[in-house]
Amino acid sequence: EWTPNVLDVRVTIETNRLRGEIASSTPNLAEYQVREEPDGTWRPLDPHFTLPLRRERHEWGLRAVNLAGVGGPVHRLVVRRKP
Repeated sequence: EWTPNVLDVRVTIETNRLRGEIASSTPNLAEYQVREEPDGTWRPLDPHFTLPLRRERHEWGLRAVNLAGVGGPVHRLVVRRKP
């Protein structure tokens, strides 16, 4: 058994960037998308991605989108620098 549209996200943190990889069991996958939370715009994201770390705290939403344009559940990714 498997749950469709749920993301498997693996990341590593470097000094000023986050490197990641996304996988999922999304039938008819069109693309992965990312947006900066809470009110960013969804944009395409490569399954092997890099995101910049410029602030003390970052939060992104990641999702899979199928060929019908239906987005799956949002996977939250939060990075906070230690003081």
